[in-house]
Amino acid sequence: MLNPRTGEAQAADLGYGVACTGRATRGRDEVTTTFRTHFTFRIDTWTPDGESVVEHVAGVEDYQVALATYRAACERWPGTPITLRQGARVIEDSRRLRMASWSDKGSRSGGR
Repeated sequence: MLNPRTGEAQAADLGYGVACTGRATRGRDEVTTTFRTHFTFRIDTWTPDGESVVEHVAGVEDYQVALATYRAACERWPGTPITLRQGARVIEDSRRLRMASWSDKGSRSGGR
């Protein structure tokens, strides 16, 4: 939410890229907002055949936030093809069979 008096945006506090400029126009303050459209990581949902993006769910700069967002999307829409990408590189894909992660190793009792 923009505060037209100060030109500050709540979105900036949440880590979104926002630029605000203010100028007086006929006695009123005018605020122009620019939102970022390109982020390092993106989370997308896909058609069942994997040919087309259905929805761009999120764009994020931080890897840990991107991974948490991807995992939340997978829990929110189980069975939906979802990817976490960095440019053209696919980091995570919900259609891939996921084996035990590093954090799982050694957590089971009786492990080797």
